[in-house]
Amino acid sequence: ASQAIKALEASGYLVRQRSKADGRSVSLRLTNKGNKALARDPFEVLVRAVDSLDAKERTAVHQTLHQVLAAVAASGAHPRFGVCQDCTYFGGERCCNPTIASPSTSVRQLLGVPIQPEDVGLLCAHFQPTSDHRDSGHHE
Repeated sequence: ASQAIKALEASGYLVRQRSKADGRSVSLRLTNKGNKALARDPFEVLVRAVDSLDAKERTAVHQTLHQVLAAVAASGAHPRFGVCQDCTYFGGERCCNPTIASPSTSVRQLLGVPIQPEDVGLLCAHFQPTSDHRDSGHHE
């Protein structure tokens, strides 16, 4: 990650700002160039579009995407898709998404890294449905 940050800084997309409070911690801020690039990012455009929906519309999109992901999984193109709250390992000492980390929560991932409570709805490439785990007779 630090190499990516250095590259973004060198390209003028990010700047580091040292904390005035403690003088040690550093925060990263998008520059105008970074904000312009983010505004053009197709994923960010999608996020803003979804954010503009009301609660009923978001629920409908969520349900539709869940059906699409289930169809993709059933086709064998990808073995499984899912989110933490539906995962075998969620809530115990193990959970499966190695990309989400924060020291502020006690829910642990497969590799022992904490998960932010607001991130348990993110898709996980290592997802294992709770029903598969129970059906297999395997217990951790």
